Amino acid sequence: VQLTGQGWRVSDDSVPALGAIPTLKWIAGAQITDRHVLTIPADAAPGPATISLIVYDAFTQEPLALLDAELIKQGQSIPLGSWNVATR
Repeated sequence: VQLTGQGWRVSDDSVPALGAIPTLKWIAGAQITDRHVLTIPADAAPGPATISLIVYDAFTQEPLALLDAELIKQGQSIPLGSWNVATR
């Protein structure tokens, strides 16, 4: 999971569900909860920030093949949302 803003980027990389449910056991339509904590840098410039996901094989480090035609058009990074970073 990666959060990217103007001139900064933070990420949190871990095995989904702490390794309890490997991707090879994922079933179509199933929902996997995998929490990540990302801290926006204190000196981050105000403005838009986007969060995205890349799913890859932990052994080969190769991205997993996407099966959704719309996601394939967007590339390996799957957009999850966006936020507006404001000054404190």
